[in-house]
Amino acid sequence: MKFLVIEDNNQKFDKVKSITDNIFINSSNTITRSSNIRDAVSNIYQKQFDIIIIDIMVPQCDGEAPVDASDDFISAIENSELNKNTDVIVLTQHSTIASEKNQVFSKYAIPVILFQENEELWKSAIERSLERIKSRVTFDFLIFCALRKERQAYKNTTAELHEIEHLRGVDSMPMEIDGVHGLCILQPSMGLVEAATTTAQALERYRPKIVAMSGICAGVGPEINLCDLVIPTLCWEYQAGKWHKDGFKIEPYSVSPPHQTLSIVTQLTEQQDINEKLLSGIPKMGLSPQIHLGPMATGSAVIADQTKMSEIAAQHRKMIALDMEMYSVFKACQRSSPAPQFFGVKTVVDTGDTNKSDTYHEFGCTLSARFTVAAISKLLATN
Repeated sequence: MKFLVIEDNNQKFDKVKSITDNIFINSSNTITRSSNIRDAVSNIYQKQFDIIIIDIMVPQCDGEAPVDASDDFISAIENSELNKNTDVIVLTQHSTIASEKNQVFSKYAIPVILFQENEELWKSAIERSLERIKSRVTFDFLIFCALRKERQAYKNTTAELHEIEHLRGVDSMPMEIDGVHGLCILQPSMGLVEAATTTAQALERYRPKIVAMSGICAGVGPEINLCDLVIPTLCWEYQAGKWHKDGFKIEPYSVSPPHQTLSIVTQLTEQQDINEKLLSGIPKMGLSPQIHLGPMATGSAVIADQTKMSEIAAQHRKMIALDMEMYSVFKACQRSSPAPQFFGVKTVVDTGDTNKSDTYHEFGCTLSARFTVAAISKLLATN
């Protein structure tokens, strides 16, 4: 757990730290302390925290007289992309100011606890607030799959898998990568709508730092071969637009993974031994998969017609792949607050024509799952 404690009183800070250590005794805790407004606001904008504990009377800078910083902190938290959804607790001994600002704090669902040096009530109050936060289930990463075979492929990775559970109606497989906990979530069915609703629900519930989607897709273009891996640099829904008498006019709303995330994932593709790691211990089927980065289109329908594939490919001259979910997963992540790091990787198992078969599905799912685990591992190490 990552804490920000805004407190200028050393004794009070030590007491708060003691309580957080006791409540989150089995967690790897990091406590950042700010003793003035300037440092606190800087931390709120630059670092992501799980819990922020605020004393509303602190100096603008160290050595100055304390002032009411309620508005400064609320404004910073609400405007911080990293912390606008972070749990906040106000702990103050200034009852008059707390009472005056009670309506403001209530608006943002921020509990106010009155600190009194010689009484134990404040301790039990803050312990209850922290226990409620602790009771929420959180995961550092989520992986989404549209097909059961795509999720089963994680058995052939270095991830540690646990028994599948139905967590609040969501088909979830707990897993660990490098000792960090996450979930691999299976959509109820394929398609844009299920991907959007399942992803949005999981993001709100678990607030992950990293989101990925893996699986299989159709490839587009002369440079894309069967069992190549594709990593979308942007996605769009090819069905969005308007039909009129002269045909279909697309409304190309697109979404891309965060630049920093994509940069880190791209570094992985440039490792000399990446193919050897991905193919270790599985039949190569006479193939030498390559990794491509480029635009991907997403739509609700299964395409098994070369003419239709050519029409979709004409929407973007550099399009390399087509699937049925990626755009929705990316869009849900982009609109989440705070937005997680997110990326996708799929293996080409057909070209969207009549020659569809399941021949390469198992191989493709494994390849994609292995790359996803390696990419999450690299992102976790970078974080």
